Amino acid sequence: MGKEDFGNIYVENSPQAYVQRLVPVDYGHYHDRYCEMINEELEKFAPKDRGMSAVELGSSYGNTTLAYKFGLNWERAVESWMQDDKPLQKKWDLNVVAVDISENALSYGSRRGIFDSCIVHDFANPPSNELAMAIENADFMTSIMTLFYIPTERWLEACYKFIANSESLPLVCWTAVSI
Repeated sequence: MGKEDFGNIYVENSPQAYVQRLVPVDYGHYHDRYCEMINEELEKFAPKDRGMSAVELGSSYGNTTLAYKFGLNWERAVESWMQDDKPLQKKWDLNVVAVDISENALSYGSRRGIFDSCIVHDFANPPSNELAMAIENADFMTSIMTLFYIPTERWLEACYKFIANSESLPLVCWTAVSI
């Protein structure tokens, strides 16, 4: 059995095709594990006296952001996409910089209020100055299910930039899962 090609689900103006493609392959299981893990860590890590900044590499339509910024499990994340007229309630005071190659996915996440700012970036290239600055100033950086989209050397460059300028122990979360 070959690997799945999910590239076509990232070019739509909304995440409906994304949801329809990922529900049958039990993507929700991975989302829910990440949601549990990241929210447990944020309970320990998040400063109580200020908001935080996060950089999410390979953010797509914001499913990972829905897990950590809003605390939504997969079922609730899908519901929020299907009923995108309902306002989202933040769990954490986070300013999220979403990074992805898909302008449509980033536009949706911005319009929906999932992302606070966006950087269109092709991970075949080294980080731009804008991306490097966002990474260097972030409280945490995350990426999930991006193994096929972000080459290892680009991920390592981002980690180095993130860790090199951190005054305190940073939180980095990367999940490498193959579907």
